[in-house]
Amino acid sequence: MTDENLASSDPIVQLIRAAVRAEVRDAVHEAIAAHLTSGDQWLALRDVGVSVKTLRQAIKSGALPARKVGRNLMVRRADVDAWMERRPFRAPTPTAEPGADPLAAALAAGKLRVIK
Repeated sequence: MTDENLASSDPIVQLIRAAVRAEVRDAVHEAIAAHLTSGDQWLALRDVGVSVKTLRQAIKSGALPARKVGRNLMVRRADVDAWMERRPFRAPTPTAEPGADPLAAALAAGKLRVIK
């Protein structure tokens, strides 16, 4: 069966074409990122391990340098590591003691009330 026989409105054909485009796009971005600078490891924001929103804020403020590759922002691993070292550590605020019943804690704090 040739492509001429397949209707472009066929949902399966559209899914296959979208998947191929995504695979090609990802392969091109990886190849570009690998060759941006020899010896440097470049990462897409989604691969850093920090929320993309936080990374975009750091890039916008100038705290984290980035380079645009196609539609993606890429950051160097060394820059991310240095930025993480400069960042103040904020420990998560515990909401309850380990093993405590969250409903009982909310009732005790007056955040919930029992309706009879």
